[in-house]
Amino acid sequence: MKIILKDIPELGSLDFEGSVPMEDLDLADTGYLLCEPVKVKAKASKYPDVLNVDVIMSGAMKFDCSRCLKPGKWQFKKNTKFNFDIKPTDTSIDITPDLKEEIILNLSLKPLCKSDCKGLCITCGEDLNEGKCACRLDK
Repeated sequence: MKIILKDIPELGSLDFEGSVPMEDLDLADTGYLLCEPVKVKAKASKYPDVLNVDVIMSGAMKFDCSRCLKPGKWQFKKNTKFNFDIKPTDTSIDITPDLKEEIILNLSLKPLCKSDCKGLCITCGEDLNEGKCACRLDK
């Protein structure tokens, strides 16, 4: 998502919204997959050599639970601010890498399908969310 600097009035601001395609964010190596493009609402304020961008982004991601391996879904909404140094030769600023970084920083290292997920039995692999396994009953 690029911000065209000439569209923002000098010492003024510009409100805009749009979406960032899933392939532009490329989060596959995180273990999470975007379900839809990330929606972005932003306000860009330009000063002589700085661009401030206030962003609200939202979306949904799929993942495999780190305890029971069942699919889970995470809805997110994140408010953040970016500051960019701008040179007289700059015509646009691409905020896509910064959006990706903010999303990654908010991902759980061990995502859970639910907060009280019991996971799998380490002996037989039964899903303990569905009840006790046979090997635990034997002990």
